[in-house]
Amino acid sequence: CRTGGRLVLNSRLGGQMLRWSGAAPQLGSVRHFLEDLGIDEGGEVLLEFRADGRFDVLPLRTVADNAEPLRRALALVGYETPEVVPEERVNAALATAIGLDTEIRPRRILSAYRARRETDVVAVLEDAWVRVPN
Repeated sequence: CRTGGRLVLNSRLGGQMLRWSGAAPQLGSVRHFLEDLGIDEGGEVLLEFRADGRFDVLPLRTVADNAEPLRRALALVGYETPEVVPEERVNAALATAIGLDTEIRPRRILSAYRARRETDVVAVLEDAWVRVPN
């Protein structure tokens, strides 16, 4: 969506309006998605914008607080079953989710999430790749 423009994204519940007026894009109400999913106030969701112009709202998959950091990161980027992603595919899955289809180096993946200001994902990836355990 270009500055000053608007776009209707296709979704499972019909068209979803996206406008860019002012400093940033604005998405139309997603209340009907929340009601459809049965998500209450305070629930967390993932807004999915696909390259093919489709849009969806998905419940955020949660994993145990003591789960491995990379599994928590997979849940934060929308993987419904992060625990079944093979160990050797975790970096590629995280890269694909941010649009780095051929990149698997942790430093590049982490930089891409930082550039998009995905602070929750960055914190978990830093736990896995940067911080030294006590």
